[in-house]
Amino acid sequence: MPLSLPYVVWKARPVEWNTSEARGGDLRSPHGTLTFADGNGRHKIQINVRSIDTIDHRLIFWTGELTKGTPFGQRIISALENIGRFGYHRNPPRLDFFRDGFLNIRAGTIRDTNLDGPNNDITDDLDAFFQADSADFPRSTLFVWGELIGHGSIHQVHMNQGNYSRNRDWYNENGPGQDGGIVMQSPDGMWKYFFIAFAGQASDTDNNGNPASGDATVMLRDFINAPPPVTPTIPVTPGQASGIWIHSALVNPDGPDNTPGHNDRVRLINRATEPISLAGWTIQNQDGRSRPLPDVLISGGGAVRDFDVGPEAYLANNRDGVIVLKDAGGAEVHRVSYSSNVPSGRWIFFGPTRSTL
Repeated sequence: MPLSLPYVVWKARPVEWNTSEARGGDLRSPHGTLTFADGNGRHKIQINVRSIDTIDHRLIFWTGELTKGTPFGQRIISALENIGRFGYHRNPPRLDFFRDGFLNIRAGTIRDTNLDGPNNDITDDLDAFFQADSADFPRSTLFVWGELIGHGSIHQVHMNQGNYSRNRDWYNENGPGQDGGIVMQSPDGMWKYFFIAFAGQASDTDNNGNPASGDATVMLRDFINAPPPVTPTIPVTPGQASGIWIHSALVNPDGPDNTPGHNDRVRLINRATEPISLAGWTIQNQDGRSRPLPDVLISGGGAVRDFDVGPEAYLANNRDGVIVLKDAGGAEVHRVSYSSNVPSGRWIFFGPTRSTL
């Protein structure tokens, strides 16, 4: 299925590039904010600098000069030169990272969100691309592809294909010829591009934009031979003082049992103020079977995160069930139970919520 809202390109003048959220304002799903003007006022675009995909939160990007010396450059630049007025335009020249034959997919650069030091994360790379402190920035012409939100902004400014079935909402948005991206023309007539994908998306897609070999398709991060993500370990006090609780669980979701995208899931919430590492933590079911949790951080202040626990720690739906969360030392952090009559395919709520923190 394609994007649910219109696919457009927006022509505008850049006004501001703000990275306050990207540099620590939102640890779970941060964005950089690009403000632009088009003659009808100012608008904002949120550009992803981190994924909420539990497989890998990093992003991959391609950037460089765009010229008419390549078939892709000739097609895109010629089409953009023919766009007259500022504002958003439906039926734009379409972007397709795989089918345009322009990007060397294997040459993509993988980046984390916000690391100490210069020139080592995607926020730094976007800073270098926009050069928002330069005199040329507000005089440049900006073209942004994505999905139109009302009449005030666009989102999905990234690759919009190759999402796996484990992320059902994203999978349903897959489609060819609808990738998001950014192209800028400087006052001296030079063109450049910045295209973003997620490390956990597929490295090849079929004619519908789905992973070419289903869930067996090599992920982008592995295709470009990227090292695994590094998650800093933050000391955690075992037991409920750690702040992590079992928030809810999805028991016996729709679809074939024990297949990608159809496993039981557990949602955790961090009631503490600081992020907590789940390195070495496990989920245990009513039969004592365990599933290791990935080495990730859960942000503080009520942030939630979902985890696939099947088939190793399957959740019973035909008898009373128990879910136990254990820390890296094996200590029990939180335990919840539910009855055998819970409906299949629906989330069971245990609490607490953000509002009760």
